[in-house]
Amino acid sequence: MAEARLSTFIDTVADARLRDLGNEILQSWLSSRGLSRLPLSDPAATGAGRIRTSKGMAFHLRHDALLERDAGGWALLEDLQQRLLPAHPVEVLAAVATDREERRFEIKAGRIRAKYGHSIPAELDYDPPKVTTRLYHASPWASANHIIDSRAGVLPMSRQFVHLSDDIEEAVANGIRTGQPLVYSVSSGADAGILQAHGSTFLSRGIPMRELSVVPVSCFWVQIPPSTHLLRAELPPTV
Repeated sequence: MAEARLSTFIDTVADARLRDLGNEILQSWLSSRGLSRLPLSDPAATGAGRIRTSKGMAFHLRHDALLERDAGGWALLEDLQQRLLPAHPVEVLAAVATDREERRFEIKAGRIRAKYGHSIPAELDYDPPKVTTRLYHASPWASANHIIDSRAGVLPMSRQFVHLSDDIEEAVANGIRTGQPLVYSVSSGADAGILQAHGSTFLSRGIPMRELSVVPVSCFWVQIPPSTHLLRAELPPTV
């Protein structure tokens, strides 16, 4: 980790000016993450432990009605800590939320919120995309009847927003969690009511059918895992 190497450099460099500069950079970086130290030794902040902690944080921030939060979905780190079992030090939660592999959270002045995925109402104050781009959403084939034939379009269902991505591979990876996906594309034009939550993640209250295009399966077939057992289950019994 770059921060660990910088910390080691500070501890070992002989030149006082370089040591002071390195410490200034490290403290600025820690402050931007809501940290006062590097929680490198805590197993809940690294490796598989970080992933487990992150999942627990995401659940409470997105779905826990007992977690106190404001209209924008922000909760105090201390309140989130009390809802987590097992509870972890606040600095571990901040370290997990701001890890370079993590994209689901944002932290500001001792508060934290999930950037997307809420089933509980949250007024997410993101801006529309600055540049019009093509976005993708993957839903199970079983939903096609509702989306296409009933012309309902893509709706958030149990969530507050529909999630989209400007990366078709990322959209497919999210879609296959709930079954064999069908991928739809939509433009993120200024009048589309789409917000950019983070990087390649975009949000919409819903996409009407007239704005959707079905992406040919050939464009993402290599990403679909084998499912011969599912196909066999769908075949009618032989006589």
